[in-house]
Amino acid sequence: MGAWGAGNFENDTALDWIYDLKKSRKLRLVESTISDVISSKEYLDSNLGCIGLAAAEIVAALIENPLDKLPMGVPEWIQSQRKKPNEKLMENARKAVNMIRHDDNSELKTLWEESGDTPTDWYAAVDDLLSRLG
Repeated sequence: MGAWGAGNFENDTALDWIYDLKKSRKLRLVESTISDVISSKEYLDSNLGCIGLAAAEIVAALIENPLDKLPMGVPEWIQSQRKKPNEKLMENARKAVNMIRHDDNSELKTLWEESGDTPTDWYAAVDDLLSRLG
């Protein structure tokens, strides 16, 4: 059974992405994931939404506004980074999160709204991320 929760790291897709992140040494995976989200024009797949939120969480952590509890190994990866996000990456991260949270073509948003669960916790997690991104 897969993991599925309202938090931005509480799903298998985001955790698989984190595994790949920990193997990387630079911000390239974060940048490309966020770019993939904002390049998505007509349909934003739920898997891309999940990893887009995870990538934005990494940006927030890199600017010293991390989630209280990060997945194992992520704090060490964050500490190993010499390069901090530039303004363009931060702007793109905010844009990606807003697309995932607000756009009607966001499958992740639709899944939460149609799940039978109250999406309030998911909305709160995403809104918290947006506030930490500034």
